[in-house]
Amino acid sequence: MRSVSASLHVAENAPYEARLVRVPDGRRAPLALLDPVFLGYAGLILGAPFAGLCALYNAVLLRRLSLAVEAIAVGLGSWLLFWPVANWIYDLGLDNVRLIRLVLKAIAVGLGALLASRQWPHVRGHRVLDGQIVPLLWCVVIGFALVMWMPAGLALRLLGWVR
Repeated sequence: MRSVSASLHVAENAPYEARLVRVPDGRRAPLALLDPVFLGYAGLILGAPFAGLCALYNAVLLRRLSLAVEAIAVGLGSWLLFWPVANWIYDLGLDNVRLIRLVLKAIAVGLGALLASRQWPHVRGHRVLDGQIVPLLWCVVIGFALVMWMPAGLALRLLGWVR
């Protein structure tokens, strides 16, 4: 059996060296993870709270406390601040409800992209260790099916806190 230092010396000359350097602490999750790209789509489809919930799923499976705290903060924060931000945008003079919703969706996509950028290195480590990833197309199709068949009141409650 070779020692760890000998295997590390061999790995330095391996073709995967550059790829593994960016994954200093890779962990393989026991179940399939969601692709981080989906977090932006999740923000667009069902809002930032749903993107936070999906990011929390990945964080728990990867056993990353910092990612879990970030996912909870983004999800809960965006859910609590949805209506105050909508009212603030309305008070700024934008009185078209569709445009307000478009601005809020853009914010949700941005928050999903933020979560994705934070999870990307960890999911890359999962992939390097031959971990499973749920195909992006499946996630997007299921997300759109959910939003199409969901009652409008429930969709609004998922987007934000309603008084």
